[in-house]
Amino acid sequence: MRHAKSDGTVQASELLGDVEVQCIDGRCGEPVVGTPGGSLGEFVVVMTAVESQLSRTFSEEDVVTALFHVVSQTGCFYHHTDQHHLTALQRASETLVPTLASNQWWLGDSLAPLNQAEESALCNLVVQPAFVGCGHVKSMLIDSAAFGVRTGLVESSLRAFFGLFWRREHDMRYRILMGEHQETVVHVVRTGTPQTGAESISMMRPKTEGQQRFVYHPDVMPWLRLGFFNAMRELPWSNEIDVQTLLSDCQRMGARQVEVCIATLAPHCPIQELDLR
Repeated sequence: MRHAKSDGTVQASELLGDVEVQCIDGRCGEPVVGTPGGSLGEFVVVMTAVESQLSRTFSEEDVVTALFHVVSQTGCFYHHTDQHHLTALQRASETLVPTLASNQWWLGDSLAPLNQAEESALCNLVVQPAFVGCGHVKSMLIDSAAFGVRTGLVESSLRAFFGLFWRREHDMRYRILMGEHQETVVHVVRTGTPQTGAESISMMRPKTEGQQRFVYHPDVMPWLRLGFFNAMRELPWSNEIDVQTLLSDCQRMGARQVEVCIATLAPHCPIQELDLR
């Protein structure tokens, strides 16, 4: 492990507020706290662990309700695509529902209300791997067994995200990354695990001076996962959950997912641990 310079810091509590937990994707040019799939990827980890502990399969309505509680009580929630997949999604959606040609639905700030036909068409398309620009989420849809998740849960999480995004009632952030993948290394950033939320977390810039790197902050994820679960404590099943078991299961699942993610997306990249504490 070697020491490295950070590209800025953020208070841990802000990651359950106005600061995005982004994907590990190397095409982002701003400083990030990264994890495979960003907020959406970690939501799937937590919900998978909850399903496992309860021996239960959540309905799509259950997933929507859970995500609604998370975004209502935490803050911004991140999912990304890229320009290639967004263009393909636009073309497919406009073929199905021509009125979508004049509705830039992916630009949340200028979103025109979707009618039932438009929303139905998009909900069917956004879960198809051909239109998912996040490599981690796409890989989970293609081979859910390798990632230890349920395909239906990933699909429900995507539709829940977009349903809230289209209504603009919460801070759902749909980011569009540009360019091709050119990552040359995976940086595992060690920052120490937050305990109170007051800790400073060092960020790193995935894309800098023409170079790309995957950026992963494993130490921060237990804090985020606990925050997500705490936001769901009003749900009736939450009383059946042993929190320490949940966090242990999330840690195991998260480690498995990042291993498969890197093997899938970056088999050629060396992995380097950086100490930013």
